[in-house]
Amino acid sequence: PGTRRVTRSFVNLIAASPAEIAWMPSCTAHCRVHVLQLPGGRAGEISLPGRSQSYGGAFSPDGRLLALQVTARVSAAGRAAATRLMVATVATGRITAVPGTTVGSGNGVSFGWQAGGHRLIADVTVGVPGRYEWQIAAWRPGDMRLSVALTQTPDGSWPVVDQGPY
Repeated sequence: PGTRRVTRSFVNLIAASPAEIAWMPSCTAHCRVHVLQLPGGRAGEISLPGRSQSYGGAFSPDGRLLALQVTARVSAAGRAAATRLMVATVATGRITAVPGTTVGSGNGVSFGWQAGGHRLIADVTVGVPGRYEWQIAAWRPGDMRLSVALTQTPDGSWPVVDQGPY
C-alpha cells in the first residue's frame, strides 16, 4: 500500500487476513485452494474432495486454520446442490469436514472464527419471511459434533458471526 503499486492480483478470492490470502483458480475436477502467506511469500495448496469447489473462507485469528464453504453435492446440471463447511490446516493442507453443516445451496451461511481462538461459529437462516429464525452453530477442531442453538432476532437485525467489516 505504501508504494501504491499493484504487484499481483487474485481471481476468485475466498479469504484474506493481514498475513494470508486464499483463492481458488477455475477448475472442474480435483480443485485446490491456493494460500499465500504474505510475510515471506510462502505458498501452499489445499486439495478439495471430489468435485468440490470453495465459495468462501475465513482464516482463524492465528492464521493456522482456514474454514471453507465447499460444494457437498452437485446436481446433474453441474451446479452446487448443497454446501458444507470444512476446515483446513494451512501448514499441511489437511482438510476436515465439519460434522452437521451440510445445507441446501440456496441457504445463506455466514461463518467466522471467534476472536482469539479456534472456535468456528456459523449461522444459517431458517423460517419464513416475517418470522425468521437463526441456527447458530459452534465447533472446534477435534469435536465429533456440532453444537447448535435456535434463536430469533428482532425484526431488521441478524446475528454477526465474524469480524466484518460491516
